[in-house]
Amino acid sequence: MFGLLGKPGGHELLLTVGGGGIAGGAAIRFRQFAGELQSYLKSELNRIPEILQSCYTVQVRLQVSAAGSIENVTLVESSGRRALDAQIIAALGALPPMAQAPPADMPWPIRLRVTSHRASCNP
Repeated sequence: MFGLLGKPGGHELLLTVGGGGIAGGAAIRFRQFAGELQSYLKSELNRIPEILQSCYTVQVRLQVSAAGSIENVTLVESSGRRALDAQIIAALGALPPMAQAPPADMPWPIRLRVTSHRASCNP
């Protein structure tokens, strides 16, 4: 399972209606796309055995191009394991484009918290 995270007062806000000057219809569109992005990333990353079998939480910053490609992926908060961090960053950058394009006025970059939730992972 993956969670999206907003940076208070910044342009990385995605899920907080009215925060950072984002309100109304724009906030709804951004939230809708964020949900689609979250589902897409979860589905795609769960196909990679090395990532799926690990317990971790990382935060990344990324953009999605108008064509749906994941771009400019950078690590914000490490899992504590360099090799796993590198695998996650590489996997995100190599994903096929999303079918859904982001809203044209979407603020970039966005910050994502990617967390492995498996029964064998510590809470």
